[in-house]
Amino acid sequence: MSSKKFGFRAKSRLFSTEEVLQSLFEKSKGPLSLQFKRWKLWQNWQNVVGASIASQSLPIRIDKGILWVWVPNSAVMQEFNFVNSAIKDRVNDSLGQRIVRQVRFTLDRKAVPTQQEAPESIKGFLEKSDSR
Repeated sequence: MSSKKFGFRAKSRLFSTEEVLQSLFEKSKGPLSLQFKRWKLWQNWQNVVGASIASQSLPIRIDKGILWVWVPNSAVMQEFNFVNSAIKDRVNDSLGQRIVRQVRFTLDRKAVPTQQEAPESIKGFLEKSDSR
């Protein structure tokens, strides 16, 4: 049967495994996708929020629409509350979706991700996705 009978056009291009996974990670709403987006945000934090804010903060996690961001002290926390909305907008723009509804700040250093958090294979995949 022809694909035209069903109202869609057959695509002649095959997609690589990398392209399929990239699409799944970026466009789905599952927990793995959310962690991928958080990791990508962490990798590009300075580009997303700017050097000034990035020098005093790190994204920790995204949970139920809340982006948790580590800051070094309460003075910075208070200062960043004034730019909370701008941070949220920049993050959502960089992710290409309105995932973050709220930004909250924490002083808990234990929650800050480290470079060793991701295995080498994921780091390579993420680095390729950043170059697009």
